[in-house]
Amino acid sequence: MAQSNETGKKWIETQLKHIKNRTEIKNILDIGPGEGTYWNKYNNLLKANWTGIEIWHPYIEKYRLNQKYNQVINQDARTVDYSNLSKQDIVFAGDVLEHMTKEEAIKLVDNLLSISKCLFVSIPIIHMPQGEW
Repeated sequence: MAQSNETGKKWIETQLKHIKNRTEIKNILDIGPGEGTYWNKYNNLLKANWTGIEIWHPYIEKYRLNQKYNQVINQDARTVDYSNLSKQDIVFAGDVLEHMTKEEAIKLVDNLLSISKCLFVSIPIIHMPQGEW
């Protein structure tokens, strides 16, 4: 599913403003950007180097992710070598962890924490039927 629910996005914006007022934000990593939800919402607030990791190549073309993000990696987030990425100030993992096993999600979060100063994890806690994707 390429879209994300608005639930929690205002809270995230408040936290991002708080972080931005305390430190410079240079690098942002977006895991599973889909249509570019976080870039679309926060790019004007966070002028930074945005990297997206998107597994589904048709989304990269359909949502013109290469025109939004400074870099788009067309790969499964579970198989990315995160040691090859620079330190990230902000990482978004929005609506991706629920698509993998518990063990895979824990490993991914551990990998993201190893390269990030701040990790935002968003999972659906409201009813969001999405069918098979």
